[in-house]
Amino acid sequence: MRYTCKIWATTVAISPLIILILIPNFFNGNDWVLYAITMYLFIVMFGAVLSLPAIAIFYYLNIYLKKYLSGVARKIILSIYTFLSVYFTFVLSEFDIIPWWFAIYSFIMTGSLWLYDRQLKPVSE
Repeated sequence: MRYTCKIWATTVAISPLIILILIPNFFNGNDWVLYAITMYLFIVMFGAVLSLPAIAIFYYLNIYLKKYLSGVARKIILSIYTFLSVYFTFVLSEFDIIPWWFAIYSFIMTGSLWLYDRQLKPVSE
């Protein structure tokens, strides 16, 4: 569960930050700091709520695959699931979201999947 929560938290926290940095004309006006913080918090909360079903399926899929597949094969299947789940989350939300948002969320989640390797354990002396 901790592995899944790390991936989810990283995706929900970092993706909106990258999106806000890439939005054109974002830093115009006097209140840009307040606007940036407000938008960041909104996107984080929105993303957290929308991603709950996908991350729950991810958790159970990971448990199932862990019984039958090695680490790399499991991660490849989970990476494919990640792209599909993010895509369907955006499609099912029916919001007119810029297409590269999907790519940012997918790459951050997949990167987190490979970054947080639960198979590695500290070497005991």
